Amino acid sequence: MFSNIPYTFRHRCDQRHDLVLADRTTKTFLNTRGTLGAESADVQAFMEYVNTNVATDGFAAAIAAEVAKVKANHEHEALYDPGNGYA
Repeated sequence: MFSNIPYTFRHRCDQRHDLVLADRTTKTFLNTRGTLGAESADVQAFMEYVNTNVATDGFAAAIAAEVAKVKANHEHEALYDPGNGYA
């Protein structure tokens, strides 16, 4: 269905596409199972980590370590619990 890897969105007027908000923000959504528009090796490793929960390079391993650290921090546990109404 959706085969691009990145989908990029910017704030612009629906009626006049030449009018773009001056906040200069961009949102990029990564389709971790996409096949078109491959990103850098780091991003590909991150997407593989998201899909498999296995870190295959240093970048993904660093993310996995941060995820483990957050999960182990019980003071912040309530912030990441979907049943608490905060997440």
